[in-house]
Amino acid sequence: MRRALDATTDQGLGREVALLHDNLAEALWPIEGPRARLEALREGSVAERRGIEEFVLSFAANTVTALVDLGSYQEAMALAGGFVPRLEAAEDVFDLLRMRPAQVRVLTRRGEHAEAAPLADWALEKARELAEPQLLALAFPAAAALRLGLGGTAGALAILAELERTPNVRSELNYASNVPDAVRTALAAGDPDLAARLAEGEPMYPLHQHALATVRAFLREHHGSHAEAAELFADAALRWERFEMPWERAQALLGQGRCLLATGRPAEASEPLLGAREIFAGLSAKPALAETDALLEQATALTS
Repeated sequence: MRRALDATTDQGLGREVALLHDNLAEALWPIEGPRARLEALREGSVAERRGIEEFVLSFAANTVTALVDLGSYQEAMALAGGFVPRLEAAEDVFDLLRMRPAQVRVLTRRGEHAEAAPLADWALEKARELAEPQLLALAFPAAAALRLGLGGTAGALAILAELERTPNVRSELNYASNVPDAVRTALAAGDPDLAARLAEGEPMYPLHQHALATVRAFLREHHGSHAEAAELFADAALRWERFEMPWERAQALLGQGRCLLATGRPAEASEPLLGAREIFAGLSAKPALAETDALLEQATALTS
C-alpha cells in the first residue's frame, strides 16, 4: 500500500491516494494501534483538499473512533459534532453508524446516559437494518453498556445475545476492539455464560490478543481465581499501555487492584488503583472513577 501511495501521489491520482490512506489506516490499526491509524488518516487529508467528499466523511468517522481509542474524548466529540450534520445531509448512514457508537461510548463512560440514549437507539435500529457485522460489532456493545448504565439489565443482555449470534462477527476488527466492553457488560449484568461465549475466538492481530488477554482476566476473576486474574490484568494493562488505549489500560489496572484486594493484599492494590484513577479522572469517566475511589478507600482502611 505504501508503494502504491508513492506511485499514485506521483501521478496526482487524488481519489486513489485518499482510498489508499484509508485502507492503510485500517491495516495498521490492529497491528500498531490507534495512533498509527490516526496518523495515516491525517496524512490522507489530501481528500479534504481535493474535495473528495466520500473520503472526507469516511476519514472523519474513522478519526473519531481513533481519537476515542486514544482517550482524546473532547477532540473526538467536537469533531463528531461538526461532521454529523454533513453526514445526515449526505444521508451517509454507513459512516454515521461508525461515528454514533463512538459518541455513545464517550457519553456512557462519562455517565451522561440520557444524552447517549437516543444516539444508541438510532444506531441499533440502523445497524439491524443494514445487518453488516462490522457495524453491529460497533453499535451493539456500546448500546448494551448504555442500557446497563440505565438499569436495563435484561435489555443489555438481549443486545449482547443478539450480537453473539451474529454470523461471522468475530472476524471483524470492530468486534475485537469492543469485546472487552461487551464481556464486562455481560458479567455486570449477571450472565457469565454469555460473557464466555462472547470471548470465544482465536486472536489474529495484536488488537485481538490484547482484547482476549483482558477478557480472560475478567473471566478468571469471575470464577474466583483472583491471584491468577491479578497477574492477567497486570499483563493486559501493559499491553494496552503499549497500544495507547487508556480506557482499557485503566480497566485492567482497576481489575488488578480489585483482585489484589480480594486476595488480601491491599498495600499492593493501591498502586494499580491509583493508576486507574488518574486515567479515569483524565477521561471524566465518572462511574468508573467512583468505583475506583471506593476500592481505594477500602485499600486505605485495610492498610491503616
